[in-house]
Amino acid sequence: MDTVKPEQVVEALVAGGRLADAGRVAGAAAAAVAGERRPEEAARLRSRRADILLATGDAEAAMAEADAVLATAGLPPQMYDEATLSHLYTLLSTGRVAPAQVWAEAILAGRQRGGGDGALAGALCTLARLAWCQGRIGVAVGLARAAVERAGRACTVDHHPRLSLAGMLITLGAFDEAGALIEQAADGLARPGQALWRGAPELGRARLALATGRLTEGLHRAEAAVGWAARQGNRLLLPVSLATAALAALKRGEPAMAGGYVHRYRVESAGGHDGVSGATGLWARARLAEVRRGPAAAMRLLADRFACLAAQPELLMAEPSAAAWLTRVALAAGDRGRAAAAAAAARQLAEGNPDHTWPAAAAAHAEGLLDRDPGRLAEAAARYPQPWAAASAAEDAGALLAVQGEVRPAREALTRALSGYERIGAGLDAVRLRTRLAGTPPEGPRHLRRPGTASGWLSLTETERRVADLVAEGLTNAQVAERMFLSRHTIDFHLRKIFNRLDIRSRVELTRVALRAAEVRR
Repeated sequence: MDTVKPEQVVEALVAGGRLADAGRVAGAAAAAVAGERRPEEAARLRSRRADILLATGDAEAAMAEADAVLATAGLPPQMYDEATLSHLYTLLSTGRVAPAQVWAEAILAGRQRGGGDGALAGALCTLARLAWCQGRIGVAVGLARAAVERAGRACTVDHHPRLSLAGMLITLGAFDEAGALIEQAADGLARPGQALWRGAPELGRARLALATGRLTEGLHRAEAAVGWAARQGNRLLLPVSLATAALAALKRGEPAMAGGYVHRYRVESAGGHDGVSGATGLWARARLAEVRRGPAAAMRLLADRFACLAAQPELLMAEPSAAAWLTRVALAAGDRGRAAAAAAAARQLAEGNPDHTWPAAAAAHAEGLLDRDPGRLAEAAARYPQPWAAASAAEDAGALLAVQGEVRPAREALTRALSGYERIGAGLDAVRLRTRLAGTPPEGPRHLRRPGTASGWLSLTETERRVADLVAEGLTNAQVAERMFLSRHTIDFHLRKIFNRLDIRSRVELTRVALRAAEVRR
């Protein structure tokens, strides 16, 4: 009869979700074979044990095992690669950013024993993650793509770089490519010996579904990721899965369910197991606090984050509409200073990443809220690649227009937002919009003006008069936008308001009105 090898026993235990037992067997077997002077087999078992310990949340023991392998002379290069990756990912998962960066750069420079494709992929992936958290989107995506290419040659570690790149692309709105990467990672994890991380792609699928407006599917997939991580005993993936499920439940309009997931998240992350879920977990807690107890409660959780948003924009990178939400909550809590800090950080992020649409949309949303500018909010709604964020911006535009007495544009914006929420299954948001629309007066006659304002040309704001004058000169909307350093969407919005206030229907009529006003000014 063939003797069952320790490695086979370990893998069977991992596949069965008995990670603690798998770690003990691997440790005992490694000690036994080391005593028999079989260093290569001992190193293989210790490297595997390091991965298991990392998954179960024992980071220090995991690093000790990885470092013991790196200290052993004469091993095959692949073993040093695996141990190097374990050390690197342990640093990253426990939030030790500076040492992780130093370690990754040492790998790329050839100063570490592990210098094969797997270790190089891990180093590139780590630096990509750090660049992303710093708001350097182009650098992050470039490094992540390089990591995927290098990992493809190593075969056994390609899932992590692929899932990391997919997460970035989801935020940027490149949904098709992100989905392909997630499925490629799933295929790789279906291979023998990969059971430890086999549930990770389901978390990626959940994030993709939420970003593309499939909220029910996103919630179900997040719940599936929670179930897998809990059964497996994978304490590295469980907290982030719980936080994602909580956010999905909130978007679906189920705060009680979200509360249950947040409670479990806090229990699971209490031992320091939230290195990969910190920003997601904080979002889940803050949004639940705002729903349950109002903006002041959310601000108590987030108050210390506003001052460092510009230098450390990780919180803004974790959620497409993060900057707008922070601005809105701070304003609701009466803290304009922190609202301005959030908007300024969003603007800095957009200016540092001009080739990407999402940061520009986020900045327009936050600035529109801060400056009470419905044109900027309409611009954000038009530019967001994520349906929920777009509906949120449209709702903010409609609410502001209603306050300003712009009845027809307000109802149009709120109706667009309601349609967006209903289309993606955002139940609580849809209920709120129906209530708001029910309280908005029906559209009045075309000559309706804001109470207390003059009619005709005198009812226009200074910005609107400038737009009208430039249109009267024969400029197109795009040319007006360039002249005024505004977006085309903002000019379109201002022009619709001008037509409504002046009770006109064409640019020719606007030119006549503008010329008459100019004659009066002379």
